[in-house]
Amino acid sequence: MRTERRAALLAAALLLHTAPVRAEPTAHERASASFQQARAAFARREFTAAAAAFEQAAEYEPHPVAWLNAAEAWARADDPVRATTDCDRVLADRNAAATYRDEAKTRLETLGQRVATVDVRGNPTSLASLDGGPTFLLPARKRMAAGSHVITVTDAGSPRRFPITVGLGETLLVDATSAPPPPPPLVSIPKEPASAKHPPTATWIAFGVSGAALASATVFGFRTMGARDDFNDSPTNGTRDAFYGERLATNVSLGVALVAAGVGLTLWLLAPSTPRK
Repeated sequence: MRTERRAALLAAALLLHTAPVRAEPTAHERASASFQQARAAFARREFTAAAAAFEQAAEYEPHPVAWLNAAEAWARADDPVRATTDCDRVLADRNAAATYRDEAKTRLETLGQRVATVDVRGNPTSLASLDGGPTFLLPARKRMAAGSHVITVTDAGSPRRFPITVGLGETLLVDATSAPPPPPPLVSIPKEPASAKHPPTATWIAFGVSGAALASATVFGFRTMGARDDFNDSPTNGTRDAFYGERLATNVSLGVALVAAGVGLTLWLLAPSTPRK
């Protein structure tokens, strides 16, 4: 019985030892699987997922078709920066056939107007980054959205920053072998001199008339009070007429004083301002 059991265990061990072990998928198999996933996503109009899968296929097994398909998917996903970048990868492949290179150039004629381009020159040992993103070797061509960006170059010395501003369809050259341009000097904006309103001549005349009329109103006021007392002591037609006359003169003088003062103030407010020196 023990002999039979040992024979069975030995046979099982031999079977396990001789059973084929499944090998890891090759790069070609992985690329093929990613390519099929990308085609299926593209058919479903899931262009972002399709572009990422096409790029993954090209990473497993570089081929211009995968990069061009990724560029087409990115373009349909409204991401021209990544679309142009994938076309640049086709042109950077020295082994790519002329047909693929021509196709990449044709697409860049249209896509290039939707992005900003910066060519960064520098020492081959230098590393650079765009807006603090992943580093890349120099020289390099980078695609980006229009606007202000910062190219940071790191070599033997400390990092150097190159601020840039580039528009759509424009290509800017940045020479990282030279020192970055100095920042523009600060420009102080001169303060506008404070303005002041000086009373015009007409205002002084109006104030003068107002003052004279006010003085007359004061005199007539005292005379009015005296005429009122005379009328109260001796109410006759003469004392009444005198009282009414003095009161009328007082009111007229006071009215002239108020009107003249208002006219003078209005002319002062409407007068143009003159800058102070």
